[in-house]
Amino acid sequence: MRKVLFPVLVLLVGVAGFALLKSTRPENAPVVPVERNWPVAVVEARLGAYRPGLQLLGQVESPYASRLTAAVSAYVEALNVLEGQRVAAGDVLMTLEDEDYRLAVAQREAERADMEAQIRLEELRHEADRKALAEEESLLSLARRAVDRARDLESRNVGTEAGVDEALQNQNRQELSLVQRRLAIDEHDARLARLRAQLARVEAQLQQSRLDLERTRIRAPFNGRVTATLVAPGDRVRVGDGLLEMFNHEQLEVRAQVPSRHQRTLDRAAAAARPLHAVARIGDQTIPLRFSRLAGRVSAGSGGLDALLEVAGDHHWLPVGQTVSVDLLLPPVEDTFLLPRDALYGSDRVYRVVDGRMEAVDVTHRGDRALASGELLVLVSSGALESGDRVVVTQLPNAVSGLQVTMVREEEAPAPVTTAGPTGT
Repeated sequence: MRKVLFPVLVLLVGVAGFALLKSTRPENAPVVPVERNWPVAVVEARLGAYRPGLQLLGQVESPYASRLTAAVSAYVEALNVLEGQRVAAGDVLMTLEDEDYRLAVAQREAERADMEAQIRLEELRHEADRKALAEEESLLSLARRAVDRARDLESRNVGTEAGVDEALQNQNRQELSLVQRRLAIDEHDARLARLRAQLARVEAQLQQSRLDLERTRIRAPFNGRVTATLVAPGDRVRVGDGLLEMFNHEQLEVRAQVPSRHQRTLDRAAAAARPLHAVARIGDQTIPLRFSRLAGRVSAGSGGLDALLEVAGDHHWLPVGQTVSVDLLLPPVEDTFLLPRDALYGSDRVYRVVDGRMEAVDVTHRGDRALASGELLVLVSSGALESGDRVVVTQLPNAVSGLQVTMVREEEAPAPVTTAGPTGT
């Protein structure tokens, strides 16, 4: 019996101990999951008209870039400027030998004096012919009366037939002299016109000679800067040979290629004379620009037309050929939102905060915009996003609708367009 009861007793004690331990064990509190709250920055969405921008790469050039050539053949006497120098309109840049052209001017002046003397002589001759005409007519009247007397004497057998013939000869001779005198008077206007035409031709030749003489002084056609000198003293130049190159530093433009999708917008702006402003950047310097026009043709190998932007203000220091980065503001787009670049997820989605949670909103990307500070903004439109919504501008790797967030900072929202200035939105 002892052998049977002992194991049973041990088993009962073990069961009782297990039950006691189980009844006295500590109770574990249930684990409740805690949702993480993400800190985010937001910006207020403002519906309005905003200007998208284009970031372009351009090059400085001038529509008044000249290659000065020789208008006469001569030796180069003096070179007064060098590459890089600034010059004013009318400055003598180069001098050619002018002795041959001075002699030509002197010869034409002598020819002019000769023609003027001939004109004065013709006028004197004409005045003398007019005075002599009355005398010729008087002599003809006397000759006719002599003929009448000779015939009267012959009829009375006092005179001879030879006397009549002589009187007729004198009359005919006087009539011929009178005709010649009248012809000389009638021809006066034609002779004078011919002499004056010859004088005009000589005057023109004189002006040409003086012009050739003046062209031995190569002058600056405008205020500008010399970019190259092509000859040196002692060189012989012929008509049409290049002498030097320069550009007008008061008429500068930036040429920048525009993507094809924006050409129509810029063309309409140019046709409507709508001012579009831009800024060029060279290092830490900014230069205001103004859109002027589109180029008339597409350059070979390029992907679009070139936009030509006028340099506003005084920037004489700019050299042609300088490469610059350009921020061009396009016409305003109505019913859009301008948001920081970090607000855009992918290319068509932003998140707004509703009751402490993120809510996805589909948008259409309408363009980009770079501020002077370097911050990049995006222009979007959406039928679901409303003015006053708080849009998340913190990029979260696990962003989904319903994610709990806390707004820790609200950034200042850009204002809609109110002016057309180069720094306006």
